[in-house]
Amino acid sequence: FAELGEDEISDRQAALPDCVDRLPETDRSLLVECYLRETDVACVAARLGRSASSVHNSLRRIRQMLFECIERKLARATRG
Repeated sequence: FAELGEDEISDRQAALPDCVDRLPETDRSLLVECYLRETDVACVAARLGRSASSVHNSLRRIRQMLFECIERKLARATRG
């Protein structure tokens, strides 16, 4: 984010909660486990009966969805 200004970072942070709320419940739960509770991916994978690489792939997909949602929100805001 070094190339982003403080205002843009702030705008992105403001858009994030709404984008997270739009995710399916299973994706939100995975985010909570891995990022808010800081649970190790291997532990989450074992609990879910999945491989660690599968959980990593899901997190990558979720991050991409959040990025795209935030980009859409910022684009709409600049268009007015």
